[in-house]
Amino acid sequence: MSHDNAHIRALQPRVCTFFQRAYTTQHLSQSYLFIGADGTGIDEVVCGVAQMLMCPHGACTSCEACTRVARGVHPDVHILQPESASGYVIAQIEDLIEQAWRGPICAQNKLFVIHKAQLLRDNAANALLKILEEPPSHTHFILIARDASLVLSTIVSRCQCIPFVMPTRARAEELVEHAAHVEPASAKAALYAAQNPKRAIAMLTCPASQDVRAQIIALMQRMHTADSWDIIEAADAIGETMQLPVDTEAQSLASELEHTKDFLSSAAKKQLELKQKRQITALHKAQLFDSLDMVRALLRDALCMATGMDAQETDGATEVPGSESVLVCADAHDVCVLLSQTCTPTALIAALSFIDTIHEYITRNVTPQSCLEALFVGIKEKLYASSTTR
Repeated sequence: MSHDNAHIRALQPRVCTFFQRAYTTQHLSQSYLFIGADGTGIDEVVCGVAQMLMCPHGACTSCEACTRVARGVHPDVHILQPESASGYVIAQIEDLIEQAWRGPICAQNKLFVIHKAQLLRDNAANALLKILEEPPSHTHFILIARDASLVLSTIVSRCQCIPFVMPTRARAEELVEHAAHVEPASAKAALYAAQNPKRAIAMLTCPASQDVRAQIIALMQRMHTADSWDIIEAADAIGETMQLPVDTEAQSLASELEHTKDFLSSAAKKQLELKQKRQITALHKAQLFDSLDMVRALLRDALCMATGMDAQETDGATEVPGSESVLVCADAHDVCVLLSQTCTPTALIAALSFIDTIHEYITRNVTPQSCLEALFVGIKEKLYASSTTR
């Protein structure tokens, strides 16, 4: 693994050492099953292994091949996601098999990364099993699943299983603090909102994410006096800030496609365009989910204050009796106090529950702007409907 991902080395030292040794001794397997939760470094290790296979210099991270792998546009690295709600369709695996038997375009190897391998079922699983049993010499596979027990046992038996372990909360906070170069309180808040180190680091190192957080805190601070139009305007402004990194990513992907199209057939070009479209959609959703988590953290701290669960303070942090949690929004303490003083616990609980409704909207591909407007207008109604103010 490259030293460029030092936080991944710290998060998964055994995995990184294993692959470095396997590459050095030329013992990379052709089929791996990565087992673990989101945010445990799986995507970064996939990228590192892909660079090992594609780079003529052994994952230098700086050559054209490594850059393309990191950008997700290398023509010999194929990323698969289920195309139907119930899982992979047979046509996806048939296309994979056809691609696998073709020679590489730019590198010496091909890599197929199959996310949500637990959704390989029936004909799709059986078709994949055949090529896992006798793969072409230049082809490698990485399957990814949260739990090996959910994957067809015959597929598991054909792969080398690599477990990705989630660190303890204390260790995760330390990793986020050092990787993002922030104070412990900021690392704690980001980790609580993001729920895994990878997302927490991304939130803290992305200027747009920090701007969105500041805008959300400002809106929540004036929520009790703002009318619906004020809230919609603020939500639209938050959406515009969120759009900035999306636009940057879209431009970068378009540039990569322009540089890569000469190597691709029309079918491969169309496949890459669809993959890039999914990347942009995924980025949009990730930002929306981050915004929900930011609001959830504020409301959660306010609820702790409103119910008196913040009575015991230690070193500026407030322990919640019977829980490992602490008040995490140190940069928004005054806002949380205001919410706790102007809203009843029942109202705060209702607002927290409403966030789950918006989460469902996002998964159903409701437009980002509509989700943001519905989120903040709805929270205003839940917090300050006639009888809920103190």
